[in-house]
Amino acid sequence: MTLPRKIALAALVVLGVLLAGVALLALRDVYQNHIARECGAECGAPPSDGTVEGGF
Repeated sequence: MTLPRKIALAALVVLGVLLAGVALLALRDVYQNHIARECGAECGAPPSDGTVEGGF
């Protein structure tokens, strides 16, 4: 295999890895948004100990 072909093949592999990474990040974001819509702000929050926060 000639040097230009090796460089082109390496560039295609790097591009593929980058595209796969971007796709995984996008899917993760979509999944997190879906979960947030289903259970609201309570998702990921620690269980309540019965105390009330906030006020006027």
